[in-house]
Amino acid sequence: PAFRAAHHDLVQQGRRIVADALDVDLPHPDDPLLYGAMATIPLPCDVDALEGLWMRLREHHKIEVPILSWNGRSFVRISGYAAYNTPAQYRKLASALRSELR
Repeated sequence: PAFRAAHHDLVQQGRRIVADALDVDLPHPDDPLLYGAMATIPLPCDVDALEGLWMRLREHHKIEVPILSWNGRSFVRISGYAAYNTPAQYRKLASALRSELR
């Protein structure tokens, strides 16, 4: 339970960092019963803009993160596993997304 709580707390910070930087609304309330150690955040772009976004994040910013479309909308999915991610990395992701989606 302690690991689950720590991972949730980390992804909770990450989803807020990315959503605030992109000025998007989160898809559900900030309730730990609605998500665990992963979170999906809407991207402020059309699905057509996603082509190449993953590769640009990887090549230009050295970031690997799932970029996906579902039901005609664009999303990024972040992980809250402390062995892999930190709040500073979420800030880097947010900045890179903001830059690439201009």
